[in-house]
Amino acid sequence: MLIAVGLLGLTAWVVRPLFEAVRNEADRQAVHEVIQSQLDALKADDADRVFELANPAMRARFRTPANFMAMIKAEYEAIYRPRAVFFQDVLIRGDLALQRLLVVDSHSKAVTATYFLQRQQDGAWRIGGCRLAPGEGMVV
Repeated sequence: MLIAVGLLGLTAWVVRPLFEAVRNEADRQAVHEVIQSQLDALKADDADRVFELANPAMRARFRTPANFMAMIKAEYEAIYRPRAVFFQDVLIRGDLALQRLLVVDSHSKAVTATYFLQRQQDGAWRIGGCRLAPGEGMVV
């Protein structure tokens, strides 16, 4: 009996980190897919899909897909019409994620976009905001 309990404890000690690594990789992929889906929806001017990928707080704040899309067009031109997007590092802690992207805007300027995401009760990741910061230099 003592051996069985010891093996069970050892198994849990070995399996738990493996499970967390798999979950983190699945979360990284899910975060990437949500942001890429929103970028694709922006490219297609699909305001409904762009709005759907925002978290409930953002949807409550802007109320309609048209309002949300108007804000993005006015304040986030770099992600509305990027020339190129490169996913960089992601940090996931529990139900919160930060994903950094290097964006080349339509004027060939580098911009760092940091997306803030939150896992919802149904397990889906949704975008809660994006901060843009000037990058270094221009891209040719």
